[in-house]
Amino acid sequence: MGLSANAVAAADTAGSEKHAKLQAVRNARRSSNKIRRLHHHAVRTDDMEATRRFYEDVLGMPMVAAMKESMDSTRGRKTPFLHCFFEMGDGGSLAFFQFLPDAYGLRTSCRQTRSIITLRCRSPTSTIWRS
Repeated sequence: MGLSANAVAAADTAGSEKHAKLQAVRNARRSSNKIRRLHHHAVRTDDMEATRRFYEDVLGMPMVAAMKESMDSTRGRKTPFLHCFFEMGDGGSLAFFQFLPDAYGLRTSCRQTRSIITLRCRSPTSTIWRS
């Protein structure tokens, strides 16, 4: 038994009204937030060149900054690392940093939480990469 054209139209209208109300709530919430956008999110990597190839060559996110830095570890010594930033369409960046292997060991050998990065693309039907 199928739905009548009137039932389908009524469901579409109700769905559109619900969507408009949700969007109004989101817009109000977002406009009152003092944080305007993400500047960057940093994740550790063990292979900066493989990371660069994926984000720059596959996803098309340009590397906009690369810095060699040092930081004081809890042991009171300088620990050099490489910090690279890949720009997103809104001006924010995904940043990755790589320590020398003898500083902290490989990331995969550390007890850390896995990082999951979700990106919104231009279109829900865009296919940029498949594993």
